[in-house]
Amino acid sequence: MDEPLTSLDTDLRSELQQLVYEVVRSRETVLVYVTHDEAEARAVGGRLMRLENGRLLTSGSA
Repeated sequence: MDEPLTSLDTDLRSELQQLVYEVVRSRETVLVYVTHDEAEARAVGGRLMRLENGRLLTSGSA
């Protein structure tokens, strides 16, 4: 998913972040979720990675 919640209002964004988190967890699946918003990335949870200067860096778990 590439910036899927960018243009949503705050309430809807928060609701959908929780839904994404719950669906991924309940189905025990992997999701590549691209965002510039670190708080949003942490809200959907899991292992976080950061692309910085062309290098992929592990940020750990949410």
